[in-house]
Amino acid sequence: MTLVTPTVRGWVLIIAALVSVAIALVNIGLATALAASALTGMVLSSFILAFFSMYKLKLERRANLDGLQNNSVNLPVTIKNLSWRFRQAMVVKEKCAFIPGGVLAIAIPPLSPNEEIILPRTCNAAKRGHFKLGKLSLIGGDPAGLFRRCQNYNIPAEIMIAPEITHLSNLPVTGSSRH
Repeated sequence: MTLVTPTVRGWVLIIAALVSVAIALVNIGLATALAASALTGMVLSSFILAFFSMYKLKLERRANLDGLQNNSVNLPVTIKNLSWRFRQAMVVKEKCAFIPGGVLAIAIPPLSPNEEIILPRTCNAAKRGHFKLGKLSLIGGDPAGLFRRCQNYNIPAEIMIAPEITHLSNLPVTGSSRH
């Protein structure tokens, strides 16, 4: 099980809710009580929505082909919403040693109930070699952006990035003395 962590905006609203509750306890009145209850209600409802944001989601890795250095590589995944509720946009993140930056993060569009989507994650392979792919992270949260939840899936795979193919016309073999 993954934890729900607040974002920077979430920390600001949590602190504002705590301050408003403290003010409402010191200065008893209708306006302070309404402000404290409104801010506390927003924080609690966002936390509950973020907690259930990853419920009944299925993430699978599709078969990927080997690639060539300095060319596009496709690493497709399938996401299925098994719930009767709509899902907001999320992000699939994976550490890939062969791409520039080392992290591949792709946004998933919002999902309808029981919708399955094949997400073709395309990246440019900068390094060659044999690489092992392991952990996929699905990152979501609440609609207000106050909390985030990251769920990890351990789906191993391997990929081979071959050297770039250079055509003979591109090689610097000019002159009559070289054969």
